[in-house]
Amino acid sequence: MAEIAFATHRIANMLAVRAMRHAADFRASKDDAAALAAHADRLQLDLMIADPASSSLLDPVRLLNVAMMRTARAYLADPQSALDSRAWRWLQVMNSLVELVDDERRRFAREHEVSA
Repeated sequence: MAEIAFATHRIANMLAVRAMRHAADFRASKDDAAALAAHADRLQLDLMIADPASSSLLDPVRLLNVAMMRTARAYLADPQSALDSRAWRWLQVMNSLVELVDDERRRFAREHEVSA
C-alpha cells in the first residue's frame, strides 16, 4: 500500500466528515433541500481538486455527493410531494452512502495509521 501524506489524509477525512454532516443535517431537517444542493455544489468543487492519492476514501464521498445533489434536486422539483417515490429513493441511496463513507473513513484511517 502506498504511503500518503498526513495532510492528504486529513483533507480527505475532512471532506468525508463534511459530506456526512451535510447529509445528516438534511435528514434531521436542520437544512432544507436548497441548502443541501448548495453544500453539495461547494463540496463538488473541493473534491475536484483533492489529491488523487486519497481516492480510496474520496470515491465513496464523490458517490455520496452525487446522491446529495440528486436528493436535493428531487425534493426541489416538487416540494409538496417530497416523499414521492423518486425523492424517497434518492434519500435512501444518500442514507446508505453515508454509512459507506463512514465505514470507508475508518478503514482508510486504519490502513494509513492515523485517527479517523
